[in-house]
Amino acid sequence: MKPVIAIVGKTNVGKSTLFNLLNKTNKSIVGNTSGLTRDRKYGTIKIKEKRIILIDTIGIDYSDKRFLKKTNQQLNIAIKESNIIMFILDARTSIIEKEKTFFQKLRKLNKDIFLIINKIDKIKNKNINNEFFDLGNNNIFFISSTQNKGIEKILKKIKNYKFKDEKKKIEFKKEIKVSIIGVPNVGKSTLINCIIKDKNRLIHSKIPGSTIDNNEIKYYIKNNKYILIDTAGIKRKSKIKNELEKKSIKKTIYSIKISSLSVILIDATKEITKQEIKIINLVLNLNKGLIILINKCDKIKEKEKEKIKEKLKSRINFLKFIKILYISAKENTGVKSIFKYINKIYELIEMKISPNKITKIIKKATTEHKPPINNGKKTKLKFAHQSISNRSIIVIHGSNIKNLNNSYKRYLENYLQKELKIFGLQIFLKFKEQKDYSKSKK
Repeated sequence: MKPVIAIVGKTNVGKSTLFNLLNKTNKSIVGNTSGLTRDRKYGTIKIKEKRIILIDTIGIDYSDKRFLKKTNQQLNIAIKESNIIMFILDARTSIIEKEKTFFQKLRKLNKDIFLIINKIDKIKNKNINNEFFDLGNNNIFFISSTQNKGIEKILKKIKNYKFKDEKKKIEFKKEIKVSIIGVPNVGKSTLINCIIKDKNRLIHSKIPGSTIDNNEIKYYIKNNKYILIDTAGIKRKSKIKNELEKKSIKKTIYSIKISSLSVILIDATKEITKQEIKIINLVLNLNKGLIILINKCDKIKEKEKEKIKEKLKSRINFLKFIKILYISAKENTGVKSIFKYINKIYELIEMKISPNKITKIIKKATTEHKPPINNGKKTKLKFAHQSISNRSIIVIHGSNIKNLNNSYKRYLENYLQKELKIFGLQIFLKFKEQKDYSKSKK
């Protein structure tokens, strides 16, 4: 296993900002609101040949009774996994008694502790409180994470730290990034916990907004590596209350863009919303793979499943090419089959199809249903191939392309989809006049 560093401390002391600095990303949402991180968030520190796992943990908020029990579970797991614990304190305030008690508990674990005193730029008289030295820790660092001050000293200490030897790196056949999406409180975190068989990995709650930041979880089946992204629920614009929620939704959309495919959850016990239809169309229009999971099926009768499918079919034209699975994340029903279809769709996304095969299918389609004639001019479709930039885009070269109406283009898309046996991924067509063919295949 790689060496692990856990960042711990009470809420709003700068854990996520330090995590982003050390990890050199903006994976954690940061802001002035307490409690923005509610699950363990993983990153990597790369120092020369060393690759160290970094964990951003939940801020300990002793006043928040709703999340206190579950956040402590998350925190304990992170601490148990770690070789080094970075305990962060706020330079501006006195250490509260509960922090002292918590620090003493950490010391009993016989793990190395880096005591990080953050926000030193906020101290007016620049006098450091002696309480920090009184804790009796050898490794103490005074930093300003927002101004990137003192970070180099931490990195130097990590560089010189002697970790236990890492195991030989495993080579994976596939590495598939999957975003788990949907409206708020539909069961996304519960699904991931069910998949990885860790009911406490991600906080799931009936309280809206339990997930406010995206979380990447690595999962392995044989020699395949999956990166599951637990995302914040995408709300309607009219329901977004503040900048934090806007930022959270932007990160969810970004996660869809960087994923190979998305898995959208729909609550079987509720009516399908316009927002869910918009999310589905967003994924398809971004040329991403898609699986629809009807969740909480343990709460409905068998005949209700078909009704849900019919409702979706009436609102999404492309639905016949999308795989719909009926599951219960809470009861672990139907969950195993998800990865079977993730693998199949990923293979279709990566599939290379010969230009000769695609051209033959186009010729067959135009024979069965001839292109429209406009002002006596016939459209001739002569040659087709996959786009170099995106394999789900088929480039068709021909003459009098402008004669083709949208109805005929949709006919060709559906024909290709059926003949190539592609599901979970929408084929898009790009047409080019023959004269452009000699220039390039974009």
